[in-house]
Amino acid sequence: MPLVQRRIEVLWLKSHGLAHELIARLAGVSENTMRDYFALYAAGGLDKLKEVNLYRPTSPEGL
Repeated sequence: MPLVQRRIEVLWLKSHGLAHELIARLAGVSENTMRDYFALYAAGGLDKLKEVNLYRPTSPEGL
């Protein structure tokens, strides 16, 4: 899944000591998104990074 791969790539780049600005640019994400990925990892490791919660709206009954 591309989202999970991107999250792990961001962590991999971080593990190599790159500056946050460069990590965001290489991964194609904003620095805020990158920090969100770091927070996910801090909250639950790789398992938390692999979680994907998709919004699935439900249609009203009777339509």
